[in-house]
Amino acid sequence: LAFLNPFGSEFPTTGAENPIYWAISAAVATVSVVAPFSLLLVVNRPLARASKKLSECNAALLGYDAAVQFSDVNTVMVDAKALFPAGSVQVKKLKRWQKKNSVVKTSVDEAILMAASLAIHTDGILSYPFYDMTLGNKDLLKKVDNCIYEDNCGVTGWIGTKRVMLGGRALMEMHNIDLPNKKNERKYCPEGLEPVYLAVSGEIVAMFVVGMTANPEIQATLSELQSKGITVLVHTTDSLVTVENLADLFELDASLIKVLPHEAHDEYSESTKYTSRGSGGLSCCGTFTSFARGVMAAKSLVRDFSVSKAVMLGTSALGLLLVLIMVLLRHMSLLTPSVITLYNTAAALVMAAVQSVRKY
Repeated sequence: LAFLNPFGSEFPTTGAENPIYWAISAAVATVSVVAPFSLLLVVNRPLARASKKLSECNAALLGYDAAVQFSDVNTVMVDAKALFPAGSVQVKKLKRWQKKNSVVKTSVDEAILMAASLAIHTDGILSYPFYDMTLGNKDLLKKVDNCIYEDNCGVTGWIGTKRVMLGGRALMEMHNIDLPNKKNERKYCPEGLEPVYLAVSGEIVAMFVVGMTANPEIQATLSELQSKGITVLVHTTDSLVTVENLADLFELDASLIKVLPHEAHDEYSESTKYTSRGSGGLSCCGTFTSFARGVMAAKSLVRDFSVSKAVMLGTSALGLLLVLIMVLLRHMSLLTPSVITLYNTAAALVMAAVQSVRKY
């Protein structure tokens, strides 16, 4: 277009009267504005900012491909122990609950050891307080055989010749075990606390009154996950970890919480077992917060890449329009390296400002 619209002899600018020189200048200006400095910032600056923030929680997203891959995540799978770190679950009191004429004679110490053996064997959230109750001496624990988790109810196993159950009312009712009435239960287990029963050979022998607290950091992370529409799939063997309890304790939308049924536990173990080789596109230190923030950063990054591309294309299109106007008006003085550099610098600053709005 510049070649067809030359300066002509009436413009004394050196070289501008030659249509070829003028066309080459216009071509160079066009290439400069459609391949701007901001092209370098589209991916690299968001990644750099995200990496700096993720390093604070010991996580890393290794490049553009990793961000794109993990941006499609709509469900995260987590063990209940990751949601309830040590100190979040406490046994507040123990109520011995056994019939006077019972043939099952179980002392308080035996009840604690049986409950601890089941809880630690299944590696549930009760393993922390029971480990403390046994003073960390695993030699005291009894061997547990044929242990089964019953969905949202608790666990059943065999210790020697005795069938032992550890769980809520639902587990005991499922196996037709006599329970104290709810009035008596609430007498020892007030609002805000949860009862966990221990049954031996078909009879209740003890009730553990358990208190659960939400870790503020994990609560904030779960809320952020749900704000992005990510469902949390929880692996557990505890009667205390139900959709209702999790939603109430962490103030979450119950529709975005699922508890893995026992049929899926083998698949969970297979998916989370140690492997010596694999992709480390998203890496973390192993905590739930570290892992979740990596996933959320990937989602934010992909959106930022799209916004950055739109800004770059917009400023490039505007620059191209300005070059076209200058060519048509034959303003050689505006098509200079200094002007093009200044425009590209301004466009890069606009993109940097837009990118700075995002927090990771």
